[in-house]
Amino acid sequence: MKQKAFVAGLFFLSVLLFFACKKDKVKGKDVKIKALFHADKTEIIPGDTVYFSDSTTGFPLSWRWKFEGGTPTSSNEQNPKVVYDKLGEFTVSLSVTNAYGRDSVVKVGYIKVSREKILPEVDLIEAFNIQLHTAKVGSRLISEGSAKVTEMGVCWSSARATPNISDSKSFTNNISLDISGGESDGWEEFITDMSNLDENAVYYYRAYAVNEDGVGYSKVQSFLAYERDTCDEITHQSFVDSRDGQRYDYIEIAGMDIMAENLNYNVPGKSWCYGDDGLNCQLYGKLYTRDAALSVCPVGWHLTTEAEWNQIIQTIGENEAGKKLKKKNVWDIRGTNDYCFSAYPTGYKRLSNDQYLTKGFYAYWWTPATQSSKVKVAGLMGDDRVSLLALDDDAYSVRCVKN
Repeated sequence: MKQKAFVAGLFFLSVLLFFACKKDKVKGKDVKIKALFHADKTEIIPGDTVYFSDSTTGFPLSWRWKFEGGTPTSSNEQNPKVVYDKLGEFTVSLSVTNAYGRDSVVKVGYIKVSREKILPEVDLIEAFNIQLHTAKVGSRLISEGSAKVTEMGVCWSSARATPNISDSKSFTNNISLDISGGESDGWEEFITDMSNLDENAVYYYRAYAVNEDGVGYSKVQSFLAYERDTCDEITHQSFVDSRDGQRYDYIEIAGMDIMAENLNYNVPGKSWCYGDDGLNCQLYGKLYTRDAALSVCPVGWHLTTEAEWNQIIQTIGENEAGKKLKKKNVWDIRGTNDYCFSAYPTGYKRLSNDQYLTKGFYAYWWTPATQSSKVKVAGLMGDDRVSLLALDDDAYSVRCVKN
């Protein structure tokens, strides 16, 4: 009897063990391990740190990482971090184990380390020497960026406010700037012409430089292209000042013959070129004291009177006399030069401190008149009007009228 009971118990225990083992095998199938991972970034520059994250399924118990080209080159951590200092494409592998087995994954060329891409830095040399169909501009290379600059220049367009290198451009490939560590001790400059400009069109332009990583641009600037001044193409009546042989053109306005340019006769100690620069006298004539202005006109000519200026203003039109007397292309607010008077913004000289002022903005011409302690001048202030002004006794321009 005892023997039968023992056999029965042994059989029952065997059945329990059989089903327990079977249950474990089923569990083993449920927790089959699959190696998986990802990184926070895969395209980096030298010195960057990459954070790896294990995403293995199947409850891993151990990890074995290998990092080609990285520091460290291996790790047993679940989520390691690795620094890459060298350029190249590097493989990462992960082997994992759990209670039921192991798995591994290899990602070839997974981490791509390339140099930092920095565009060139360039400044614009703004337009100067603007002519009818051309203007001079330039670019100044400050930094090559991450690679050698192969082209630099200026691009421009009248059709859009942000020109690029697909628009009109002038450039050079001969760039000798020696860059050390991406920065220069000096600048490379390129001066060129914007050509084939349309008359009276607004042009937008900017400097650029090209390296293998892209195009770096400067800020955008703009200017209004010149309009043809037909007065420069007309043969005017003229006379020669017998005192020094200088020739002056003259025109007719309001029934009077008046000089088409400012007087440039020298009166020692009482006349000056703006800024004491002789080149200014060639364009603007001289600036005279009142004492000199009253008697400086050539024989047969006299200083334009207040009444004559008023006659000119009334004939042309009070609200547009300034516009129609201005020489084209040399004022911020453009003139039309309808009468070929060709007024330049000549400025004046303050005699109290020998300071030259307002060239490029204003023009003033003497009259013989005074008002209280002031002198009377005809002033063109940059807008479309000419006004008779009472100003301090300084040095101004002279236009003479034929007697």
